[in-house]
This record gives sequence, structure tokens and C-alpha cells, in this order.
Amino acid sequence: MKKITLLLSLLSLLAISCSRDFRSPHGTLKATVDGQTVSVYCQDVLAATVHLGLVTAEADLDSALTFTGSTPKRLINDDYMMKNGKRAHRRNPARQHRLSYQNPAGDRLDVLIRLYDDGFAFSYLLPGDVETLEDCSAWQIPEGKRRWIAQLKTDYESYYPLATSGKPRTDDPMARFNRNPGSWGFPALYEAADGVFALLSESDLRHGDSAASL
Repeated sequence: MKKITLLLSLLSLLAISCSRDFRSPHGTLKATVDGQTVSVYCQDVLAATVHLGLVTAEADLDSALTFTGSTPKRLINDDYMMKNGKRAHRRNPARQHRLSYQNPAGDRLDVLIRLYDDGFAFSYLLPGDVETLEDCSAWQIPEGKRRWIAQLKTDYESYYPLATSGKPRTDDPMARFNRNPGSWGFPALYEAADGVFALLSESDLRHGDSAASL
């Protein structure tokens, strides 16, 4: 089963064709799903929007997807002890839903989402050992918003200068080594609104998969 996970900190997410809302356990985050677009809110402030979609060796699961339903919420309560850190006993409650999409050919894409009170996560779920050709997930950061993002480099060694635009930077001392101008790597931090910061990251990649870019 193919599984790709991206994490979004200090936000909320989801709405769909008929506009569906999903909330974290204490309502701090809300996700509104409208078709393939997910809008994330933190205390009613729009923090981020993301486009969902994949292209595999077997099917185009990005173009003209139709939302076909979601499962009732499942309560998640991670409860564990830390060996070190500021707090030994940790609890991490969340609400989980499974969203289902279908393309015009009848191929299915399921998206597993979790809403925490301080973060949002989603995973693409595909049957069997399916080769993913393109991850079409796209975070939309409005121009003018302050951001700290490194230009994408294969060795992952770069700077995170403050910027307000997603256009390629020429003043970055590492720019001459960048073969993908306009592409950005994870993690990415930006200020969605005054006092509301979003951290985008990626985890749980299958062995052999490449990291995605912004």
C-alpha cells in the first residue's frame, strides 16, 4: 500500500463539493473540503489551502476527481512516555476520517486525514504495490506572506532566508547550485496571519520514494 504523509502544524483542514467541515477534538483546527481542495483554519483564520491528487503508473488520480464519501470520525489518542524532554507523559488526541475519491474511469483514491488541536496530517492510500509517478499535492501560499523556505536541492543543504514571494531568489548564496528554480523543499514555515504560523513537512515515505517539493 502506497502511503505518503504530510504534516501541517498550527492549522486545521477540510471541505468538499457540498462543503464538509471536519474539526479537531477541541475545535481549534477546522478542515473544509471542497472537491480536491482542502482549506485549513486555525481558530477561524485561514491558514492554508492544499490541492489533493496523485498520478500513478496505472491511473490519473489528479484530474477531475469526484468526492464519493467519508467515514465517520475515529478518535485517536496516542498516549506514551518519553525517556527525556520537558514532559515525560505525552498525550496526542486527534480525529481521523477517510475520504474517498474516484476519477472518470472509476479508479479510486482514498485520503486518510487526522486533525489534532495543533496540527493536521493526511496520507494517500492506494491498493497494492502501486508506483507513484507524480505527487500533485500543492500547498498554496499567497504572495506577500512572510515565509522561511529553502530552495530545493538534492543534497538538502541550503538556507532559509525570510521572503514574501515564492519566486526564485537570486540573492540566495546557494542559488547557483539550484537546478530547480522555483521549487522549494520541506520543512517550510510561513506566517498565515498575525500570530498564526504554519509549518509544512513530510514524513513516512516508502523506501525508494523521493521527497516531494513545494
